[in-house]
Amino acid sequence: MRVRVVLLCVLALGFMASTAVAAPRQPKIINGSIMSQPDFDDHWSGMAQLYYAFSPSDSPRDGFTCGGMLISPRLVLTAGHCVGQYEFPEYFRVMTGKRVLDDDPTGSIAVQDIIRYPGWLLSGFNLNADIAVLRLASAATTGTPTSVVGAGDTAWWGNGAGLPSGAEIAGWGLTNELLGTPPGQLRTAAVPIQSDADCAASDPGSVFDATTMICLGTADTNPNPWETDAVVACHGDSGSPVLVPDNVVTPTAWKIAGVTSFGTNGCSNSPTVYTRVDAFRAWLSSVSDTEGGGAGVMPPTALTAGPTTLHSVNMTWTAPATGPAVTRYVVFGEALGGDDEEGASAPVFGVYTASATSYTVRDLLPSSTVSQYGMTYRYWVASIDADGNVSPYAGPLEISTLADTQAPSRVDAPAARKRGRTSIKLEWAPATDNDAVDHYEVEYRLEGSSQWRYNGVYDSQTRTTIDSLRPRHSYVVRVTAFDGSGNATNGVKRIVKTQP
Repeated sequence: MRVRVVLLCVLALGFMASTAVAAPRQPKIINGSIMSQPDFDDHWSGMAQLYYAFSPSDSPRDGFTCGGMLISPRLVLTAGHCVGQYEFPEYFRVMTGKRVLDDDPTGSIAVQDIIRYPGWLLSGFNLNADIAVLRLASAATTGTPTSVVGAGDTAWWGNGAGLPSGAEIAGWGLTNELLGTPPGQLRTAAVPIQSDADCAASDPGSVFDATTMICLGTADTNPNPWETDAVVACHGDSGSPVLVPDNVVTPTAWKIAGVTSFGTNGCSNSPTVYTRVDAFRAWLSSVSDTEGGGAGVMPPTALTAGPTTLHSVNMTWTAPATGPAVTRYVVFGEALGGDDEEGASAPVFGVYTASATSYTVRDLLPSSTVSQYGMTYRYWVASIDADGNVSPYAGPLEISTLADTQAPSRVDAPAARKRGRTSIKLEWAPATDNDAVDHYEVEYRLEGSSQWRYNGVYDSQTRTTIDSLRPRHSYVVRVTAFDGSGNATNGVKRIVKTQP
């Protein structure tokens, strides 16, 4: 069975009604209830709202992307994919102590550092390590931090055996996966923790990893396609925590057992998958309120652009002079502008030995004044020590590929392979280009007319048939070659006459 994984966060201003941005989306509580102020004050006041700092709208709510939870006055626990493609903390601000997504930016806090678990960072969007911590520029003054489950707390969350009751989820996500606007008020639900065996057997089974994931909630069993009895997270809930009590009947303490990660095949068709916080206790304990990087690892310096070509850029850097020994580096990149479908803005990840303080990114698009894609790229580089601790990033470094301004060679007059009463079969010799010929366009017109008609675009073939012509008429035909940057040279014209 093919499983469609749906990350449950809203990246790139995903809740904006006026700006559609292609990005993973996160969940919101379906069939939950609005959280009361007493419940919020009791054990949910540490909930954090993660915003994009540079929303094109004046409304902070438009930039909302993920939830999170304070685990210290300056540390917010969230999902790795919530900050996945954004490599410098200035992109984000955090709001704490509020149940409602509103338009009042008062009290929002800048993010000083983005700290991801190294296993997630080195593999890109790694569902097996979907966890991150945001270090705030200043301590939150609203909201009470919540501890994560400890080594002796397995009974609180079931340790893979499941728990029928006790766990609570919360978030600002959608209450109906068919609706694109979040309700704005924090919602919550009490849900069962599924056993590892049951989770592996459900829809998430093909991607579920019991060592780093847990499942919560109940899937839809309602036969009515317009209604659901599921109790799960949905788009907008990513990064929000799972809280479990010390005692189901009379709880006196709550701890974080999970971080909202992803759903499969829509929000309601299976339980939601959460990052198993217990698997990352040791790493979380190494993250402090004050360190600049993972365990003191320092970033590289002197990040500099090297030689570039039409399809590649090079960068060099200097190894850090202080801090733990660096064993490898990770490079992250993105395109400024461009189109995902054209491959211009795909992220770039790489891991290299300490002696390799340079890297060349290949298979990029040329920088061309006539191209609507690609062109300028931005890169960051971080150091990694032998224990997998990752430094803050050096960068960004902006590099442009060389511009392609040379057009392909002119296509010679096409040959008429066969002439019919209402059709002409054409063939032509391939054009050449300093880069590569991207496609051909074939045009024709009646002799004596100035109006050209397109017969089609052809990626690589060098023959075609023009149909629906008039018998015993002469037509002017030509073939134009284009390269990937949009440079073109009109071909040599030929006059061809249809049969009587």
